[in-house]
Amino acid sequence: MDAKSLIGNIGSVIMAILVFILILYLAYFATKKMGKRLSVRGVGNKNIKILESISVGQNKAIMIIQTAGKTLLVGMTQNEISLISELDADMLDLNDEKNSSQTMEFSTAFKTVLEEKFGKKLKKSKENNDDSSKE
Repeated sequence: MDAKSLIGNIGSVIMAILVFILILYLAYFATKKMGKRLSVRGVGNKNIKILESISVGQNKAIMIIQTAGKTLLVGMTQNEISLISELDADMLDLNDEKNSSQTMEFSTAFKTVLEEKFGKKLKKSKENNDDSSKE
């Protein structure tokens, strides 16, 4: 194997690694921007605010909207928006941490999901190992 082909191979590997890092970098910022843009919770202006939203099918959603001092439950389809009922704002739990109108940073959301999905399993496996060592 001559030196030119070795240098060419090393250059190709380095270039592939740099392209991979660039793709990860662009994916991070694209998801961050899309997350802010697609976030419905807390969207609104000074007169209308969407407090909460849930999808109930393709192009169908139920939303809690606050406007003119009233809290409304509305149903939305592709062709229609319907008032379901007026809600008592005091009955709603809008101060819950999960329902806060502030957007969550990607790193915080990722850590939360990891803890929820894998943290419990890790704790259970540690507890099982501790219990078996005691016996």
